[in-house]
Amino acid sequence: MTSKNLKTVLALIVSCLLCIEVVRAQDLGAPLELERRQARAEMTVTSARLLDDGVVITAEGIMGVYGRVYVTYELKASDNSKTHGSVHGNGRGFMSDGAFATGIFSGYFHREGSVFTMHNIVLLGDGTQNFDVISFDAAAKTLTVDAYILQ
Repeated sequence: MTSKNLKTVLALIVSCLLCIEVVRAQDLGAPLELERRQARAEMTVTSARLLDDGVVITAEGIMGVYGRVYVTYELKASDNSKTHGSVHGNGRGFMSDGAFATGIFSGYFHREGSVFTMHNIVLLGDGTQNFDVISFDAAAKTLTVDAYILQ
């Protein structure tokens, strides 16, 4: 198994474990409350490459603690209407002090009209983990990221 495949499998396992915890918390009547890692980040979409079964979106922007971030989202539809499916990708952040951040992620998306909403578990190179909620509006060419602390 390649390093990339191993990272993808690991991200999917973490996603499944988080989903189990969310269901358990809801079953117990406890609300799921996550703390923001940083303020909402507005990214600039630099490209959207269409695939037969999805799209690859690239974006960049200033993202709080991670500095200038470059990210790629690969969405693959699970149905013919392309309204939902899986997403995975990676990002790199460059801070003004010369530090460098890396992250890989996996999750799921759903689409309503031109708006794609992604929910990803992010594994960062320093061992921290985020739950990201991303909104990509294809018509408006906007992308926002809300990052929450998992670890």
